[in-house]
Amino acid sequence: MWTCPKCKQKVEDDFGVCWKCGTSKDGVEDPTFEQERDSDGEETPPGDETEGAPSDTEPETAAPARRQGCFSSAVLWIAAMLSLAGCVVALVGGLWLLSQNRLLEGFVGAPLAFVYQAAMFLVFTRVRTI
Repeated sequence: MWTCPKCKQKVEDDFGVCWKCGTSKDGVEDPTFEQERDSDGEETPPGDETEGAPSDTEPETAAPARRQGCFSSAVLWIAAMLSLAGCVVALVGGLWLLSQNRLLEGFVGAPLAFVYQAAMFLVFTRVRTI
């Protein structure tokens, strides 16, 4: 850490200028420096950003977001399971069509339905993990 020669604030070594006044280690001031301020107009030191973090003053906004995420996860899980069931139906249906000597549907339609359902299953499971 180093101490700013102008405002005497402690600044981490990673920073080349003071976070408070914009003065460099050797005392040169940057005339274009604008200090970052939070929503209250107070100075925000580096590493102290709380953007996106839940606040004690706004519990109503944090709770519904968690419920919505849980609901959308459940919907995606149900959609993925239905797609997986569609894969099974396509396989069984294809075998049944082949047993009925409906070769075109059995060799073309069923595999296409299976590939479509498998692709949808992969999409739904990947979206859940993002």
